Amino acid sequence: MRKLTKAEEEERSKLQARVLSSPDTLEEAEAILRDLERWLKDHPDDDQLLGEGEGLIMLREALKLIKRPGS
Repeated sequence: MRKLTKAEEEERSKLQARVLSSPDTLEEAEAILRDLERWLKDHPDDDQLLGEGEGLIMLREALKLIKRPGS
């Protein structure tokens, strides 16, 4: 990954904390994933955040199952 600016380092650090935070709601998980997608469009070689985001995707899918009507 290329060298990040100070502002990018701060943004990445905040995003990483959010990705690892285990959100309680589907809406929170989806908002974090949107922000992660934006980050990865600009930083496609950030393998660490990409991998950490996979766990968040699994959590989002579980939250969808919980939220599904009639369950």
